[in-house]
Amino acid sequence: MTNLNLVRHCASLCRPLIISTGMWAREDITRCAKIFRDEEITFALLHTQSTYPAPFESINLGFIAELKKMAPVVGYSGHERGNFIPIAAVAMGCRIIEKHITFDRNDKGPDHKASMLPAEWKGMVTNIRLLEKSLGAKKEVNQSELQNREVFAKSAVAVKSLKKGHILQAGDVDFRAPGKGIFPHEIEAFYGMVLKKDISRGFYIAKADFEPEILLTNWKKFAFTKKWGVKCRFHDFEDYKALLSPVIEFHCSQTDLDVPFSGTSAASALIVHAPEILDRELVDICSQNEDKVARSLAILQRSIDKTREIAQGFPRSRPKLVVHLGGMFMDNHGNVDTTALMERAICNFRRLNYSPEEIDILPENLPPRPWYLGGEWHQYGFMKAEDMVRFCAELDIGMVFDLCHAFLYCNLYRADLSAYLHTVLPYIRHMHISDASGISGEGLQVGDGEIDFGGFLDLVKGAEFSWVPEIWSGHHHHAAGVYRALLNLEAYGKGL
Repeated sequence: MTNLNLVRHCASLCRPLIISTGMWAREDITRCAKIFRDEEITFALLHTQSTYPAPFESINLGFIAELKKMAPVVGYSGHERGNFIPIAAVAMGCRIIEKHITFDRNDKGPDHKASMLPAEWKGMVTNIRLLEKSLGAKKEVNQSELQNREVFAKSAVAVKSLKKGHILQAGDVDFRAPGKGIFPHEIEAFYGMVLKKDISRGFYIAKADFEPEILLTNWKKFAFTKKWGVKCRFHDFEDYKALLSPVIEFHCSQTDLDVPFSGTSAASALIVHAPEILDRELVDICSQNEDKVARSLAILQRSIDKTREIAQGFPRSRPKLVVHLGGMFMDNHGNVDTTALMERAICNFRRLNYSPEEIDILPENLPPRPWYLGGEWHQYGFMKAEDMVRFCAELDIGMVFDLCHAFLYCNLYRADLSAYLHTVLPYIRHMHISDASGISGEGLQVGDGEIDFGGFLDLVKGAEFSWVPEIWSGHHHHAAGVYRALLNLEAYGKGL
């Protein structure tokens, strides 16, 4: 740093200079940095403690803040043991990291004992890359947080039955879980407002309760050319039945498989979505754990049997069963070769007892960063277009195409959505449609994300499939989100 003739000579070669501050005090660094700036030298300063190995108490990472005032770019050159100090330095603004590497810390020379082994270096770089992803300044609430908020947060609940036209007062409200209503910090704005619908005692009070109510029976008639439909649960089927949609898709939880159901519809074709979670564990027939595979196959078989049972009341066409078949991991495993995953899935799928003549089982393409059990997972199986085609072709079955999932996969892996769709289109029998953003923003309202729906609909207008909107929390408030999605899609006037 203080060898100014050397610094000037290197700068004359028109290259940026990386300059260590090790062994020099604040006043020396300040003086030299001023010279570099005055002479318009392109340089970065590395915070350094030139002891091998350096004791932690002498590292003084707080001085990085001072270096940031002296240099356009700062970094850290470390000689301490371990790899967490450089990671901390990145969090404090360093954009260059220098560490020594050795193959044997017992080799002769001063550097080896303060150096990293290659595996440690790799771990440091991996953690720095993860840190860089986490350094955003925005505070966003992701979908997993929204799920958890509904479970853990408190919201307004009616302490007595309230009639339509009632003016809400503080004495009408208590706050309890779940967080599906108006939150405590928002409620003051709603006192004195008129309710637009009845609220039973113990039910949460939502913002939509102060807006004009659009019942399912008041929905406009849609004239889509393909078989469109809605998603529902057993308990609200009779409400959705009034729509006379060509398709009804029941989304089932594990406990739903034990619920008796005797609903019927001559107007709607039946689709059942099998549970994705069994006893707080994900269904996964790609797993190498035979116990997990056996449990997964068992709940899939129960889903098949439940679909057969329900199908007695839906004579319009052969029922379909939507399944998520696994291939996800809690941790990032990098660039996984999915061949073995799909081979195990194909082999295990053949163990299911069903007849293709009585039921269509349709695997769904899955997103790269799905939200399960309150957090982010990493998806590998049933995500690539090639894997979906291989699985379906091998077993002579169709698939469910989730537009949102495919878009997120293409975003992460920089693939072309139209090429993905072209690859799987011959196998698509049913679609889930919603908008998406980034690599994990799934289930967004149509038009609120990044998907080009006009282009998408041009690609699929000649294909034959059924479809339903799958909007996050779209079923709330008499399916207001689903209704809006249908209106938005109808406005395109083509393809569906």
